[in-house]
Amino acid sequence: MIRTKTMHVTRLLLACLILLCGDPTLALSQTTQSTAETPAATPADGVPTAALPVDITDRPAAQPGPADAHVSRLEDSAPPAASPAPSGDNDAYKLETGDRLKISIYGREDLTAEYRVNDQGQIRIPTLGAFDAAKRMPAELEEAIRQGLEHILQRPGNVAVDVIERQPIFVTGLVAKPGAYRFTSGMAVIHATVLAGGTASNGDSLPTEALRERSKIRGARADMKHLIARRARLLTERDGKDEIATPPELVKLAGNDPAEEVINVEKEALKHQREVRNRQRTALEASIKENKVELDAFEKELANIGEQRRLRQVTLDRLKSLSDKGLTTLQRLTDSEIMLTSVDRDAQYAIANISRSRQSLARAERDLAMLSLERNEAIGKELQDIEQQLEKQ
Repeated sequence: MIRTKTMHVTRLLLACLILLCGDPTLALSQTTQSTAETPAATPADGVPTAALPVDITDRPAAQPGPADAHVSRLEDSAPPAASPAPSGDNDAYKLETGDRLKISIYGREDLTAEYRVNDQGQIRIPTLGAFDAAKRMPAELEEAIRQGLEHILQRPGNVAVDVIERQPIFVTGLVAKPGAYRFTSGMAVIHATVLAGGTASNGDSLPTEALRERSKIRGARADMKHLIARRARLLTERDGKDEIATPPELVKLAGNDPAEEVINVEKEALKHQREVRNRQRTALEASIKENKVELDAFEKELANIGEQRRLRQVTLDRLKSLSDKGLTTLQRLTDSEIMLTSVDRDAQYAIANISRSRQSLARAERDLAMLSLERNEAIGKELQDIEQQLEKQ
């Protein structure tokens, strides 16, 4: 009787544990533990009876309760683990004029601020001075500021450079809203097109934009034609050739007749340029000739003055000899000395005139020599400018 009651109580406890825990193994372990802690029942004859094991293998597995279902729903709806944000492209980006930077100098809040790359490609930080920023990557600018900080403040520093705002991009052409837009990292052409409102589909705006673009294209082609023809004229002038050869690229760009028209205009310009240079050369050559004639006349005059002085000196010496013997008057001796002084003065004037003539001659000869050199230098600069403009087309 006592064994039967004990088994009923044990099974009742097991059922309660299964309902509470939902794990028959855990219920069994807890039941076994509590059975081990409970002393065995003793029958009426005084012989102890061992606790019987409970068989639960034939019982169905516990079904998930409401608490388990709630946990499962939370696990299913939990967001996935956050993946690390992709790093920006600041390290690969080279700074440009107009970029706005946030420069953080740790320990120096007075220097931590936003700076803009100026037209000279520099940023200016109080106390530290100017740093070249254009064409540099942010990491390179950080290192330059750090070195400047150590050099000026005599202590190491930690510097961070972040690009806040870059130069805008300009979207033109057949889009709804042409204009400037802020550039963001990873932007592609399609993104810029979307920012500009997409491709224009309005029947009223499309022809206007199309005409505008065609006008720009025509203007660019016309500029390119004139640049190519002008380059051909400058090369002809520099090399001293007589005629301008029509460049094949000009014929390919404009066609035979338009190319010939542009070359004819440059031929007239070359003719005018040569006429101007010929007039300058003729004037300088005439000045050189006049200076040479003048110099020759002054030199002859100086030679005559030299002969006159020799004769005057002989006369003066003879009069001095006669005066010593008392054979001439003092007046004649004085007059001879005055005439000799006058001849010396004329000689000095002639020498000064010769010096001025030689200077004028040297200046005219230098101008004549520089005429070709300066023109060739100007041609070189013009050719360089033309090549740069053609590269931009």
